[in-house]
Amino acid sequence: MGIKTDILSFHYNTLEIHLYRVALSPNRSETHYGDYPLARLDLLFRALEATSSFFRNIYSLPASLFPYFPFTVMSQFGKAMITLSQLSLHDHAGWDRTYVESTIDFNQVINAMGEKFKESRPFFEQVLKKVSGPAELPEIFERIALRGNVIKQMHQKRKDALEQTTPPATLDPMDYDFMMNAPFDILFPFGEMPIYAQNV
Repeated sequence: MGIKTDILSFHYNTLEIHLYRVALSPNRSETHYGDYPLARLDLLFRALEATSSFFRNIYSLPASLFPYFPFTVMSQFGKAMITLSQLSLHDHAGWDRTYVESTIDFNQVINAMGEKFKESRPFFEQVLKKVSGPAELPEIFERIALRGNVIKQMHQKRKDALEQTTPPATLDPMDYDFMMNAPFDILFPFGEMPIYAQNV
């Protein structure tokens, strides 16, 4: 019953993330938020709560389930990962990035996924033996740590830039389009990483 509840919960968290992350959009004007800026801050906090709950629920599942996760679940993970990065780096009056880090640490979230896949490896091997006999494990088990490091480097690069004295308006924006459009090239390497992502 607990596992079913956790699975339903992180699906619910995904819906919340989609609903509340609108506050992260730079194209929203004051007219989109009732009592601006308090309404926007409320949405940001709700997005943080939903994102934290997502990772708490998905990581509470036993590692033996991870080999059976469908693509849709990993897509949800990618969306939650990007949202957490945006919340951790969001530059808005009244929004405390230090508080975000104290609530949930981005690097620890990425590291935890790597640990979960280490735990799930023997279960995955059992599945392969039952289905096709002895076979090589997917690349993900060999390269998940490398891809996780790339994600953390991209995040850290933007974080370091925000902490410099240069006004945020002059900084190059974080390439969230790349992270959103190809999260599985990073986490689940079916192909090679783009050159600009390797050089961060």
